[in-house]
Amino acid sequence: MLKHFRYINWIRLLRGKNILPESTAPLNWNTLKTDTHKLFISLPDDTRHIHVVNHMLSRILLENSSLNISVLVPPAFEDFIRSMRFYKNIYILPTVKPTAFPITEEMVAGATGETCDIGIDLNISPYILSHYLIATRSKKASLGFYNPFSAPLFSMTLKLGESGSYDNGLESLFTMAGIQIPEQKSL
Repeated sequence: MLKHFRYINWIRLLRGKNILPESTAPLNWNTLKTDTHKLFISLPDDTRHIHVVNHMLSRILLENSSLNISVLVPPAFEDFIRSMRFYKNIYILPTVKPTAFPITEEMVAGATGETCDIGIDLNISPYILSHYLIATRSKKASLGFYNPFSAPLFSMTLKLGESGSYDNGLESLFTMAGIQIPEQKSL
């Protein structure tokens, strides 16, 4: 309870200092999707999910090489993602406990200063450092899976139902961001 109260106060402080954008009007997703040129995606800190995301993004980028996608990578997956060589920029998350806060700009100075049109955090579990970077580097909107820590930071969160799968949620987040997902070709 006390941690939640401290977290909400930290979010208010970020908004008060204009570090975290405060939405003044409802988002028009149709306009937003057509004006999106630069995406920033935080890859999941989970072995199965990072492979699913990487496979889907490789299909998307093979189909549309003009997409400008930069990724934020957990340190454990740095070598794996660098070997892919199809992302515009690759940034490595600093080693910080996933639920540690408050996050300061000094802590993330080496991670990225790059801004984007839309940021997408693909972590299901709370990963406050990743959530913070996506929320503060996104100019128009930030998306992610719902958890108690991501909800106050992002423009929109997606809550997976008990029968919902990560793969379907991933497709939904990409669709909301205006990313066209190519059909899976059968052999």
